[in-house]
Amino acid sequence: MAILAICLTIILQLFSGALKSAGISRHYVKAVLKAREKMETILMFPQLYETEYGGEDDDGFRWTLTVRKDRDGEDEEGGSEGGGSTLQKALTLFRIDVTVRWGEGRGARSFSLTTLKAAKEASPEGEEAPLAPGGGLAENR
Repeated sequence: MAILAICLTIILQLFSGALKSAGISRHYVKAVLKAREKMETILMFPQLYETEYGGEDDDGFRWTLTVRKDRDGEDEEGGSEGGGSTLQKALTLFRIDVTVRWGEGRGARSFSLTTLKAAKEASPEGEEAPLAPGGGLAENR
């Protein structure tokens, strides 16, 4: 009887561990989809500018989107290495980071996506700017 109780306890622990893993996996899948949605939306715009903003979804996911000029290919004077072609001078390389966070305390988790995009630099108030004045993605531009 004692062996049966021990086996039953082990089986129940394995089952609860599997349920916990399934819950964590479900949150990761949602986070990946949310991050991809934000990234794909910003990548549609032909012009970008440096900015950072974020928000929180109804289901408790918090996200931030950061667009910065990528400075890795610049020399000390701030220009691109080797002078660059006309195309290189017309385009700016932007680094785009999207991070989605969920949970609190020790259970807090996050997922991040990063990419580079060569685009024309826009002014934040410009007609081609991808972000609305309030910081959200511009609609129907």
